[in-house]
Amino acid sequence: ADPRVVDKIILSSSTMYSSLPIFTQEGVFGGISIMDEFAAEKRVYYKQLSKECTGIINNSKYIHCNIPESAFYLFIDIRKLNIDSKTFCLRLLNEYNTAVTPGISFGYEGFVRVAFCGNIDDVKTGLNQIVIFAEVLGNDKGC
Repeated sequence: ADPRVVDKIILSSSTMYSSLPIFTQEGVFGGISIMDEFAAEKRVYYKQLSKECTGIINNSKYIHCNIPESAFYLFIDIRKLNIDSKTFCLRLLNEYNTAVTPGISFGYEGFVRVAFCGNIDDVKTGLNQIVIFAEVLGNDKGC
């Protein structure tokens, strides 16, 4: 691009961020407290949800996970099942229509990652499917 055009675009867009009208500044200032309140509510919600989800998983004799400290992911330990994480995920998807991510994708073989966001009933159904699948695998292998 012509340097003269680039310079004019840079000048014009810099004023959008550095010279905001007062009503915009006041709107942003007012929104910060709302955003903080929203974030605080979501932290409480996901902390409680993570405890519920962890409880479902930890009902199994064969798989286990810890309550996460942040985000909305569980890393489930499947090592007692003596199955690699990719095979576990493919079989779970094909046999139980439940999708999880192999831990090997994150450098953690023997684990799978589960996201517990979205419709809560779907999440709990999926977690229960994981537990059922783990029990079937564990009983079949005599773990």
